[in-house]
Amino acid sequence: MKTDGEVKQRLKQIRFRTIKKEIENLLKQTASNCRFNYLLKPEGQDNTQLCDLLEGGVYVCKCPDYNLHLCDARFSQEDPAIKCPYFDTRHSKDLIKQSLSGFFEAAPIDEILVRFPQIATLLWVLQEESEEQKPTTEEE
Repeated sequence: MKTDGEVKQRLKQIRFRTIKKEIENLLKQTASNCRFNYLLKPEGQDNTQLCDLLEGGVYVCKCPDYNLHLCDARFSQEDPAIKCPYFDTRHSKDLIKQSLSGFFEAAPIDEILVRFPQIATLLWVLQEESEEQKPTTEEE
């Protein structure tokens, strides 16, 4: 069995890699990462099939030239955001890092488990070990 220190070191490594991967994904020049793009969802019960077909909606660009246009990679050969002169990321690197670090510190393990199962597993192991090491005092 791994020692407490080894598990903490592994957790630190996985958290670093996870945060790095999330930063890379959220800073890519894609339509879903542009601050000018908004997910347009069809409303009403009659549009449920359309909503299913569009996987929830389509990205519409509201860039500074004020020409509303479809900016969704699912409908073109190449992601339109790659050639867009107005592309600007929705989040900053520091904000992503701060948000994820706060999430890992404050969220319960079952919420972390949904998106980050490796981290949740190691947190659970550390939690179990700390509970086992607590001295039990019984009143007489």
